[in-house]
Amino acid sequence: MHLDVVDLRNFYYRTQLGRVAQRAIRDTVVKTWPGAQGQTVVGFGFAVPVLRPYLAEARRVVGLMPGQQGVMPWPAGMENVSVLCEETHWPIPTGLVDKLVVMHGLETSEHPAALLDECSRVLGPGGRALFVVPNRSGLWARADGTPFGFGRPYSMSQLEAQLKHHGFTPERSQSTLFAPPSNRRFWLRTADFWDGTGRRVVPWVAGGVLVVEASENAGGAGFGYFEFMLVGIPIVIGCIAIVVCFGERLLPSRTSKTLPPDLSQHATTLVEQFRLSSDVHQLRVRAESSLIGKSSADIAALGTAGLSFSPRKDAQGRPIRAETVSDGDILIFRGSAEEAADLAGDLGLSFRDDVPEGPIADQLFNRDSGLAEVLIPPRSPLIGQRFFPGMVTESGDLIVLALQRAGSDLEPGQPLAAGDTMLLQGTWSALDKRLDKAEVLVVNSPDLVRRQAVPMGPGARTVLVALG
Repeated sequence: MHLDVVDLRNFYYRTQLGRVAQRAIRDTVVKTWPGAQGQTVVGFGFAVPVLRPYLAEARRVVGLMPGQQGVMPWPAGMENVSVLCEETHWPIPTGLVDKLVVMHGLETSEHPAALLDECSRVLGPGGRALFVVPNRSGLWARADGTPFGFGRPYSMSQLEAQLKHHGFTPERSQSTLFAPPSNRRFWLRTADFWDGTGRRVVPWVAGGVLVVEASENAGGAGFGYFEFMLVGIPIVIGCIAIVVCFGERLLPSRTSKTLPPDLSQHATTLVEQFRLSSDVHQLRVRAESSLIGKSSADIAALGTAGLSFSPRKDAQGRPIRAETVSDGDILIFRGSAEEAADLAGDLGLSFRDDVPEGPIADQLFNRDSGLAEVLIPPRSPLIGQRFFPGMVTESGDLIVLALQRAGSDLEPGQPLAAGDTMLLQGTWSALDKRLDKAEVLVVNSPDLVRRQAVPMGPGARTVLVALG
């Protein structure tokens, strides 16, 4: 039989012992569920004392109170979210609830089986329920002056067995409220000490309340190995017979009229075509360099032929999305060693001493990033715009490495025309997403290039051996 809502309100909000119980149970609930951002939180019975921490961040909070108990407006000073409902028929759509707290509802219910079925109905995919019941072996279940002295107390095994019987899977079980149910001043003042000691020092000693977190068991019953064989073996035999008898008709032999392009040496081809491998020098910007704070356009306008600005994130060559030059950035200079040395002395640069090993093609093509060659088509919105090597595109995740017109390098800042080619560097995902067909024509699909040109990972050989 449910308690009256007036008695429950007076205990939790107007007595010191009720505030002790409210604080202990609420701390346990919040520790179990630290957040409910954008979720639907529902309490049944008289669970509103522990729902207040979720009012600010939850999508909605609802306090369901059964008709036998009665209802009160809650929370005070705010819009009411408490609802009077039937015990086993809640005004909530199926699968709406993300978090459900049942407190002073299960142990006092005259129809616990139907109540648990209703809890299972309203829980959505991935939803969790928290059942708060009096502990059968605790002191609070023996105190008639508290709400936990009414109804059916449970042991941990009894509660978990009942939840499993109704399709729930217990995920976490704990006890709380270790302070004795006494109104004496000494016990009230030391309640926090007893609760903390009970949780940390002697957790095996039963508290006054059991708190069990459970999820809805969406799966069916298991099946044995031999039960699977009864169905699996005839299916395997039938599939083999179909392939042997009708394989040629089901899978006709076809020969492709065209072969896909061989892109295994695509990186080397691009490097040679855009002349990225001849006399390439990598210069690091030092702290006293006069280039710090300058934009990529200022670097391109220095008037030194072959200079391109390519910001890097680390030694592996992943680009930094920066608009201006800063200490530690890398400038790639194509030209003679004497010109590179003069440039370094004039602008406060230094030769990079940690250049990655291997050819430049391997540095530009890896599992994280790659290159894409694009053509400027007629009526492209890019015609007339000015680009230069080292420029970061508007999306912020692609970098222009080189520009050519009729096979010759395009002067930095010269307007683009139809038929010009650009070499772009970026992550493979950025190359797939950012290359708009209305702006450029991609010579070779980045996805196809990545499949053929990027070397296999360290574990690829093991996988091939296992599959072969």
